[in-house]
Amino acid sequence: MRSAIVLFSVVLVGITSACCSICGREEHSKSAADSSVVWMCHADAAALAAPGAQWEHVKANLPVLEMFIDRVGSRYSDGELRAIADMCRRNRIRIAIECGGPLGVTAPDATEGETSARIELKKIARLARAGATPDYLNLDHPIRRINEAAERNGTAFSLDQAVAELVDYMKAVRAVYPQIQFYLLSNFPNWGWKGERSYTGQTGKPMGWGDYYPVVTKAIDAANAAGIPLAGVTVDFPYDYATGLVRHPGFANDPQRTDWIARIRELENLVHGRGLKFTLIVNSQRGGARDPKLYSEDTLAYIDLYRAAGGKPDVWLVESWYRYPRRVVPETEPYTMTNLVWEVMKKVEK
Repeated sequence: MRSAIVLFSVVLVGITSACCSICGREEHSKSAADSSVVWMCHADAAALAAPGAQWEHVKANLPVLEMFIDRVGSRYSDGELRAIADMCRRNRIRIAIECGGPLGVTAPDATEGETSARIELKKIARLARAGATPDYLNLDHPIRRINEAAERNGTAFSLDQAVAELVDYMKAVRAVYPQIQFYLLSNFPNWGWKGERSYTGQTGKPMGWGDYYPVVTKAIDAANAAGIPLAGVTVDFPYDYATGLVRHPGFANDPQRTDWIARIRELENLVHGRGLKFTLIVNSQRGGARDPKLYSEDTLAYIDLYRAAGGKPDVWLVESWYRYPRRVVPETEPYTMTNLVWEVMKKVEK
């Protein structure tokens, strides 16, 4: 899980969507078994476009490559971004970017959404100049970012106001990239659910960041009312949290006493009931900290566990922001990122 968890820690002028929404393979092409697809996200996406990078099977079957916005905005060189854009275009791979959405930069106030969009669009502009534009933005806990800013500044900001700024952000992005679709991403262990405690809830604050049920339902409703409906909801809930393995002296309760998989399934049912796509990030915090073998084993075990509970995500997002796996290619080498993605693809096709 991301560093927010307590345990661990454009404005484009003259560039339009014509420069790419990559005409790709259908991003939700279905496997015969469970109607799911596999996306990939790794901090070193440039390794996939390096000369001689060997990941032919995954490359031929990957519908969407996701990247982190700060990597796009400053970490990748112009040459690396051009190589990524060319690779995706030639292989008909669509692009998603994980970004913040409203960032909590204006105290917050009624300009939060538009101001945050200008900041993130400027970063996305580098990718556009390289020859590609994203088809999806995965908005990483935007409501919490607004709430945190309000708490820091002593600002009274309601959930309805925060959701309105989320919609303003989406409108500003759509004005530049009309094709973009939005997913709302939650660091779900940090949130309570329908009055029940969060995984990371502390003594005296058992709900953690609050109750996610009104957050997700209000966000869905507001986006629909604005005419820019969310494409889906993404859940970040690593294997070691989903199985109650992570413990901390400050946690309010024993995590083994709650069926976290059932909670994720309940959110999945809500999302599907509203006609949206459900994405589950599958990874391992302990594996990401220790070694790529454990990371791969936990990730594959997570898929088995979730499917056994009846889970049917539309997207299995194999994503790492951790230390491991460091190596991205080749796909034939055990425990590289592409090797794991290949194993996940084979598993969900069965």
